[in-house]
Amino acid sequence: MSDRFRPLPLARLVDWIADELEIKDSIFGIPQQLFFKPSIADRFRTEVYGQTLDTPLGVAAGPHSQLAQNIVVSWLCGARFIELKTVQTLDELEIPKPCIDMQDEGYNVEWSQELKVEESFHEYLNAWVIIHALHKRLGLPGATPGLIFNLSVGYDLAGIRQENMQSFLDRVEDAGEDLERCTRVVARRLPEVADISVPSRLSDNVTLSTMHGCPPGEIGSIVEYLLRERGLHCSVKLNPTLLGPEHVRQILNDRLGFTDLSIPDEVFANDLAYPEAFTLVQDLMGSAARLGLVFGVKLTNTLAVTNHRQIFAPAETTMYLSGRPLHALTVHLAHRLAEDFVPPPLMSFSGGADALNTPSLLRAGMRTVTVCSDILRPGGYLRFGQYLENIGASMDTEGAETIDGFIMSSATDDTMSVADAARINLRKYAVSTLSDPTLHKETYERQHTKTVRRLGLFDCIEAPCTDICDVDQKVPEYMRRVRDGDLAGAAAIIYTDIDRDGVMQGPNVDATAALARSVSTPVIASGGVSSLDDLRALSAAPGIAGAIIGRALYDGRIDLSAALAMVRAC
Repeated sequence: MSDRFRPLPLARLVDWIADELEIKDSIFGIPQQLFFKPSIADRFRTEVYGQTLDTPLGVAAGPHSQLAQNIVVSWLCGARFIELKTVQTLDELEIPKPCIDMQDEGYNVEWSQELKVEESFHEYLNAWVIIHALHKRLGLPGATPGLIFNLSVGYDLAGIRQENMQSFLDRVEDAGEDLERCTRVVARRLPEVADISVPSRLSDNVTLSTMHGCPPGEIGSIVEYLLRERGLHCSVKLNPTLLGPEHVRQILNDRLGFTDLSIPDEVFANDLAYPEAFTLVQDLMGSAARLGLVFGVKLTNTLAVTNHRQIFAPAETTMYLSGRPLHALTVHLAHRLAEDFVPPPLMSFSGGADALNTPSLLRAGMRTVTVCSDILRPGGYLRFGQYLENIGASMDTEGAETIDGFIMSSATDDTMSVADAARINLRKYAVSTLSDPTLHKETYERQHTKTVRRLGLFDCIEAPCTDICDVDQKVPEYMRRVRDGDLAGAAAIIYTDIDRDGVMQGPNVDATAALARSVSTPVIASGGVSSLDDLRALSAAPGIAGAIIGRALYDGRIDLSAALAMVRAC
């Protein structure tokens, strides 16, 4: 695998989509049965910037929102608020690799796009047109795909005024001839796109991403430019350091137990202080309102910490924290803003969001919830299915028919506003994060998820997650069976004699059979199967439901057709 992003030509990308959909009924490995199929009756539908979103979920700006295929897959799986990867005028940077560490809490040293600005525009346009075409091809309801592209730009006003950034903003506002060319290419394999009018404006909203330490005057100037000269709804990504050093360290180190994390004093000294941020947000909310636009906040940016791990290059003295330890910090900052602003600014939440806490975030008034760290784990974009299931189940519990109704289910009287009810919910949730075991360092041990085995270019024989599993669970096989609805097969016990695994000396029939006699769950034999005689012996043992063959197939010791014929005959 290359260490660089290389965009695929649009024609090749569309061929891939059309061929796979026709032959395998899937797109980029996602089976159509797992596509999110929206309904106009979905209770979690919401509205932002005057536009309808099928779901309040999305992808946070990151490496997974740069390339067209990733954006398309996120939409297929239920993401509807798509935060496009931040673009900036300096687009020929050397990004150190590895740049992301996501074993448990997330760390990164990657802060800018890996594509040129021109390439980024075409990736976003390609995804925009393909999504509109697939919305029509898949017969999904509604006149539009029910999504919003949220731009992300940085990092200073001088850079945004550079020619490449001005061209980017101009063409996002009106894709013009670029859209026509793109539509013609897509229509060659997805002709439905010719029957619809794909909007030439990709987005009317933007999130400002600034460097840690950017002065308030610079932030204000950029937002005023985006509001007044570009007419864009605008949000600013805030930093968790706004809580102040004592509060941040108390939550992170003392309450949650992340004692290995050190935040240098200069991180707080360089970032905005809360009083400055309060005045800035207040002023920008007023400016946007006078222009008939919306100003909001994105919660939150990552948190700069000292690089104490052996993952990144030694020259990277600082790394940026994300994931579950960031969650409580972000919730507490949201709580403070909600208490200080009446009404509060539009809030989009990202810090450590996952399937378990998203219902609480929506009930606390977060209009959209976007994800990065969680979908960089196994399962990827398919995790969004659990998010939506949990949101639906939580709304069922409260008897809520809309997101506002979900918020109001905690209201103490009929005169309470939605904003007041959300504020109360957020206040309670902020308190609960300090004792939530899922956010505590010692609850999970996820720091040993990498195999010590050197992986080849085409090493698919054994997954790293199996290598390091204490009970040798066949994780990929388990996930495949769950995906296919074979829950009994997923629950089956795979018994592997690790002394025989891969050495071609025959399975441990006696031990496998003994286990099968002692449990009611199906038992599958694994390890050492090297001949038809081995399969015959396993078939004769009562209670053994199946066998896994690995290296013997690749070495040609067992012919699969002969093995299947022999087993069927037993």
